[in-house]
Amino acid sequence: MPKTPEKPIDLDDFFAAEKQAVNEPSADFMARVLHDAEDIQDAFAPQAPSPKPKPIWEALIGAIGGWRSVAGLATATIVGVWIGVSPPESLDGLASFVWSEDAVSYAEYLPNYDYTLLEGQL
Repeated sequence: MPKTPEKPIDLDDFFAAEKQAVNEPSADFMARVLHDAEDIQDAFAPQAPSPKPKPIWEALIGAIGGWRSVAGLATATIVGVWIGVSPPESLDGLASFVWSEDAVSYAEYLPNYDYTLLEGQL
């Protein structure tokens, strides 16, 4: 069975002795701390300003593939408008076939939604 002290320990004497003791860091320790602080402060030195972000048009042109791709898209757009406004004679026959009832009758041979409903019942 452990022994318990009969008289409680008075800590006031220990605290009073510690208050009277002067604990100052050594000069060598302070020199090392200051040297480390200077090294860290050098890392926080002002840096060169970051470049401005690219404008949205430059980013878009870069995403498409550059000026060559933009030129190709512009050419295709202009040709499409030109053909749409004044189609050549050779396209008249093709346009009349696509919008005629013969083209609609070809669509009857394609499977439709009703055919998919019969799945597994044939």
